[in-house]
Amino acid sequence: MLSLFVAHSVALACGGFFCNNSLPVDQSAERILFAQDPDTGWVETHVQIFYEGPSEEFAWVVPVPSVPEVFLSSDTMFDELALGYAPRFSLDYVEVDWCTHDYDYGGYGGGGSGYYSGYSYSQADTGGGTVTVVDTSTVGAYETVTLQAETSEGLLDWLVGNGFDLPATLDPVLAPYVASESYFVAMRLAKDADDGAVQPIGLRYQSVGVSVPIQLTSIAATPDMRLEIYMLGEYRAVPESYLHVQINEAAVDWFGGGANYDDVVTRAADEAGGHAFATDYTGPSDLPNDWMYDDGQYDTDRIAAQSDPYDAIRETQRQFAASALLLATLEAFVPPPDGWDAQDFYNAVSYYEPPLPPDYTWDGPGLAAALQERIVEPHVRIGDLFDTYPHLTRLTSSLDAAEMTVDPTFVLNREMDQDLATQHTATVRMLCGDGGDWDEAPREFVLPDGRQIGLPSIDELQALGLTEFEYMEPLQKQAALVIEQTSGTEPPVVLADYTDQETTNAETFTSTSTGDPASGPPEVKVEGDGCGCRTGTGSAVLSWVALLPVLLRRRR
Repeated sequence: MLSLFVAHSVALACGGFFCNNSLPVDQSAERILFAQDPDTGWVETHVQIFYEGPSEEFAWVVPVPSVPEVFLSSDTMFDELALGYAPRFSLDYVEVDWCTHDYDYGGYGGGGSGYYSGYSYSQADTGGGTVTVVDTSTVGAYETVTLQAETSEGLLDWLVGNGFDLPATLDPVLAPYVASESYFVAMRLAKDADDGAVQPIGLRYQSVGVSVPIQLTSIAATPDMRLEIYMLGEYRAVPESYLHVQINEAAVDWFGGGANYDDVVTRAADEAGGHAFATDYTGPSDLPNDWMYDDGQYDTDRIAAQSDPYDAIRETQRQFAASALLLATLEAFVPPPDGWDAQDFYNAVSYYEPPLPPDYTWDGPGLAAALQERIVEPHVRIGDLFDTYPHLTRLTSSLDAAEMTVDPTFVLNREMDQDLATQHTATVRMLCGDGGDWDEAPREFVLPDGRQIGLPSIDELQALGLTEFEYMEPLQKQAALVIEQTSGTEPPVVLADYTDQETTNAETFTSTSTGDPASGPPEVKVEGDGCGCRTGTGSAVLSWVALLPVLLRRRR
């Protein structure tokens, strides 16, 4: 039987998010949604946070350019975005003439992907300059404080003096944000809050641009930390302070459903000097209008009106999907009796009513209010946000901690292609002739960009002990097909374009591999070291690129 509730199982840090100094939680991924209205200057930011551990070990700090509104967001939104807008790679098999086989290979190889309190804030004697408390609030299970400081040392001293568990090494990475007169939103879990109550946070503020404060993340980042950026706006979003890469489709493992796509993006960013993003999707934000909230879907007044705790639990389960957040909220207001595991107790309520002790207490109105704040209101807000902005862009990259020296900024660009689909389909042409055996037929692999690559038959590759991806390894050395500089005002400036080179490599590979497949894949020489450019004079472009050590510093 599937459990109605699943425990929170991943320990990650997000943004400037830090945990116990002696047991730091490394950050292995970051998901952020931006919505930008350039006409009014308002930016709305949603950040997904994953955390597992005691509430007193949670601390999260993020700089913003102006005093923000702080609100709750939703894991459901990020899950839907990741599911709906991740690149998908599939294969379309075509028989040339007709093949003899015993199986239906139609799908062969086709794609893989405000109720707790207890903290008070004091003006600590920092000795490092004035720290101004601009605002304090309780948002869901978070206690938040918005600050401004004269020095990074003073800010860190204030935070530590007021009980935020932060590492001393944070001082130098706070300094650039203090110097730019940023405001800082510091958050921690309310005392006794369960880690399952951790949910994405939202910030709305005035800003002239959109930026990720990646320098703070360097304290807790893992190698090649994934960045997954979603941006809503009137047009396509592009990186401004980082470069943009178009990946080499031949480097993708199509026969494995594109399982290595993240690695290809990582390598492409490396080839662009370590500071670059690839566009995974750009186009309409076409999720259904009711994907987050539908009129009449929730009625928390019915939950508040229940006089029996079991009826309140059942009514909650009827309205809300199972999640770690829902489990933590139920535990806070309709707790399991002593001796009961929370998941076992709430699952059992679906079948019978376990006896409750005489002194059992619960809070139905509190449960209803918490669900309204933590789930309903974020879903309504997100639904309105997607209704307001017509265009969505997803960009991804990866960074090592040592590379987190420049904050990525993003702008909207109306001059570039406004549509890039998530679905990518390559073709495998089975050259069977008239009735040849499917497994014995030579093949032609055709990429979406038109490159044609000769492949041995299935039987021949099995005899070699190679997969198609391994056989085509010589064509995978170049991960970035195009490296370009993007902005918000004009078409991209191409810095390096390897399209002609990789087309020639595919032709050479095919001509040398079709003679004797048993000899294995040929070696294909990739000319130069990533300096072949098609626009302008190659040496001039690369000389200019060489003057950008921050953008084009190689890490490997």
